[in-house]
Amino acid sequence: MRNPLRRLSLKNKIISIILLTTSVVLFGACLVIVLYEGIATKREGIEKLEVLANVIGRNVSSAMLFDDQQSAAETLAGLRFNPHVTEAYLFTREGKLFAAYRRSKALEESAEPLFAPPLQADVRKETGFSEQRVSKRIYSEDKVIGTIVIASDLEELLGRLGWFLCVFGSFAVSLFGIALYLSYKLQGLISTPILELAKAMKRISTDRNYSIRASKEYEDEIGALVDGFNEMLSQIEVREDKLSQLAHFDSLTALPNRLLFQDRLSQATHLAQRTEKRVAVLFIDLDNFKDVNDTYGHRIGDLLLQDVAQRLRSHVRKCDTLARLGGDEFVVLLPQIENTESVISAADKLTRCLSHHFNLEGIEIFVTASIGISFSPSDGSSVEALVKNADAAMYHAKKVGKNCYQFFSQHMHEEASRRLSMVKSLHRALERQEFVLHYQPKFSAESGLIVGAEALLRWNDQDEGLIQPSDFIPVAEESGLIVPIGEWVLRMACQQIRQWRQMGMPVFPVAVNVSACQLRSQYLPALIKEILEETGVKPEQLELEVTESAVMHNVEDATETLSALKAMGLRIAMDDFGTGYSSLAYLKRFSIDCLKIDRSFIKNISHNRDDKAIVFAIMAMARNLNLLVVAEGVETREQFIALKEKGCHEVQGHYFCTPLPADEFIAFVAGREPEREPVSLQLAADLSA
Repeated sequence: MRNPLRRLSLKNKIISIILLTTSVVLFGACLVIVLYEGIATKREGIEKLEVLANVIGRNVSSAMLFDDQQSAAETLAGLRFNPHVTEAYLFTREGKLFAAYRRSKALEESAEPLFAPPLQADVRKETGFSEQRVSKRIYSEDKVIGTIVIASDLEELLGRLGWFLCVFGSFAVSLFGIALYLSYKLQGLISTPILELAKAMKRISTDRNYSIRASKEYEDEIGALVDGFNEMLSQIEVREDKLSQLAHFDSLTALPNRLLFQDRLSQATHLAQRTEKRVAVLFIDLDNFKDVNDTYGHRIGDLLLQDVAQRLRSHVRKCDTLARLGGDEFVVLLPQIENTESVISAADKLTRCLSHHFNLEGIEIFVTASIGISFSPSDGSSVEALVKNADAAMYHAKKVGKNCYQFFSQHMHEEASRRLSMVKSLHRALERQEFVLHYQPKFSAESGLIVGAEALLRWNDQDEGLIQPSDFIPVAEESGLIVPIGEWVLRMACQQIRQWRQMGMPVFPVAVNVSACQLRSQYLPALIKEILEETGVKPEQLELEVTESAVMHNVEDATETLSALKAMGLRIAMDDFGTGYSSLAYLKRFSIDCLKIDRSFIKNISHNRDDKAIVFAIMAMARNLNLLVVAEGVETREQFIALKEKGCHEVQGHYFCTPLPADEFIAFVAGREPEREPVSLQLAADLSA
């Protein structure tokens, strides 16, 4: 059974406890006092009987000596004036009844006395709650001559106890009433501050306002409880502020983060709808920021982001919102736009403010930014659409040359959608194994013999058919999918080399392109070693082609990785040479075996003097560095003749042979190798058929 006190309010519980305690105390006190009074009254009655017995004993001693029973009886009869004495007996020394007195008629009819004590001692006897009696010896000249027994009722005792109970009961009721009144009044000293504390808790819980404090009225335990509660609120308030800061602000730059920016953008778009004005979103992305991280480390990169944030903050209005979305991506909200010119002015200002160099721990760093701009409601009314479209415009700004701004257009949206769709399709292509490798032979410009091949990736989509690398490689690099795709290319190329060797085909190196993402991975040498051991391909049978731009992303790491690959026995070629920004100072540090002149120079070598001069200069430099020179993209007889005359070592291109699937490449090689025919100018067209 549940305690009924549990259902009571705190106020009633306090009152109940006080009253219960008071009742117990009063009852206990009453019981003790009544018992004490009863015992004292009975003792007093016994003492009176003893005195009376002594008096009567002295008065009847002579009568008993002279055996005068009549005189003794008359002496006992004098007890009738005492209303409480019920009987009295005189006994001889031998214990025989000498005389008797009985007030009760019932007792008078009794033949024998009810009590005959021994003569050896005086006796007191209390017979229950109805009477009490004493027995005293009677002396004459120090000799015991008999015994007197006197009994009395308890009416006097009961009367006094009844009177006492009435008085004390009235007093106890009065005390109980006073206790009830005081408990009702004084319970507020405990219940009121606790109830106020509970109300404060309820208000804080409802409003989630941790700045509220409970009032303190007393310097007691409840006051200590209030102090503890307020201290807890202070800690919660500080923690809430920290959590709010972490939830809504970027920890590195202290700028609003994506969550807070989205909230402010949502409010701004709703306000703009009511005022019939526009909102602009500027999506800012630093150009080549990854180069800073790769070259100087992430600590310098973080310092750069902090300085960029500070510089951008100083060039936006107080009503604008500058936020960091992550990485090197910043975004600016321009509310209540009057005209497009003000947005252009803001974009120009932000672009120019970043054009000055940054000095970070003595290191001068130059960065630029690409900015994409979208408007509400023309470019979207939702937060997601505005940010996504501004991102698409920023991506287009990077494509057209960086360090500029671009307004969003529907074409950009379609391009972004296509890019996203392409990423999904690439994921699916990896799962479905839709990628294939084609092989384009490389020929010795001097002998015309096949001296190698380049593995070229193709995508045979189940729905779209064959997709060219130029359509999906850039998307794969941006999304990071180039890493698993590149690993697949390395593995398939090595498996193909093993298959050709088992078929008895001539052994020549097969070149595989390595992306910048792969080159930056510290695990690339270990991965290639694993694939070579797995397929049984010798290192000299595999050639890796890296571009200038991939190497220059991080010169130190690239140099270390290339040295490790070279130490394994692999051939290293620098692809698309002449299109990057490497210098001879860096070039001599790289562990490369050959330079591949980019097709853009080969294309115009016959009629563009500048391109021709560049190609011949590259070839001369390569000879001085003892590097092999390979010309790719050779498509005409004139191009081939010019390259051969200047000492180009190897050539590849459609003039000799287009990239072929593995089985067609095998047939092509098998049709030529028995005769070991050189590729003459007259047979070039036939070989490409």
